Formats: sequence, C-alpha cells, structure tokens
Amino acid sequence: MVVCRRGDGAGRLTANLRAAGYRPEQIDEIYITHLGPDHVGGLTRGTERAFPNAMVRAPKNIKAGKFESIEEDIVLTPGIRALATHGHAPGHTSYVVESKAQTLIVMGDLVLMDALQFANPSLRSSFDADPRAAAEQRLRVFKMASEDDLWVAGAHLSFPGIGHIRAAQGRYFWAPAIYTIPQ
Repeated sequence: MVVCRRGDGAGRLTANLRAAGYRPEQIDEIYITHLGPDHVGGLTRGTERAFPNAMVRAPKNIKAGKFESIEEDIVLTPGIRALATHGHAPGHTSYVVESKAQTLIVMGDLVLMDALQFANPSLRSSFDADPRAAAEQRLRVFKMASEDDLWVAGAHLSFPGIGHIRAAQGRYFWAPAIYTIPQ
C-alpha cells in the first residue's frame, strides 16, 4: 500500500520507496481515502503517472488512467477491504488491512481533532462536508476498533499516527503506539 500525501514531506515518496528496495513500477495498488489536496499528491510526475502499473482505487469523481471507484464496503484484494466512511468528504473511504493475524484500519480524515473527537465522536468539524454522517462513521469505526482491539492509523492523529482506540465509561480514548528509536 502506498500513501500519497502533499505537504512538508512532499517529493520524497519515490526516493523513499527506492531506498526501501521498491521501484514505482512494482506498485500495483494505490488506495485513496478522499480527494483532499493533502491526500492525492504524489500520483504524478509532471504529466506522467508516478506509478504506471498501479490500479488507483478511490472515491468517485477522480480520473487516473487505471481506475476503480469505491462507493460501499467491499473487498478490494485479499487482505484489504474498503469501508465507506462518507461524511468528511463525498465518498471518503477508510481501508481495513489484514495480515499475519493483525488488522489495521487506515482512517484517512475520519478524525480531524483527535484530542476532542475520541472523547466525543459526535463532535462535528467545519471541514466535514456532511458533519452528521462523519460523526456516525467515526462512531462506527471507533466501536469496531475498540471491540476487536484493532490497530488504527489516521492522517491527522498525533505522532506516531498509529495506535489503538480504547473504550471505557461510555467514552473512547486514543492509545498511541509506543515509538522507540532502534539503537
């Protein structure tokens, strides 16, 4: 899975993939959570596709050569399924990745204000296209993740951006992964 983002780290995706031993032409699937400008950068180099062999899967209304739109909860490929978490943006999609008895939900922008929205999932944001639907999807994913002890990751979560959601006393809490620097 490749995460393409624009921002402070822009322009390093291809170099970082190569440093990890992968070439852009080896990437065969790209999953976009929504069409926010901070989530679709890195798909092109000038007018050329950065990942020429990749199928781009995203919410409706994007043009990307090989393309398949996602409109509902579906299995995309073995070990990866899409969750229709519409609300933040039309067609916003989260992804459930399963491997080696571990499950990760990549939430995209389902959570914009983690310090507030974990404690109160119904808290709306002015950045949400449909705040009520976004709140409903947040609650759905929080419940799923906390009940099954799933990993979650999100674009706007506090560092390291990956962890677990815990439930207690009728509220949800963010439990970030413990991050250590290898010695």
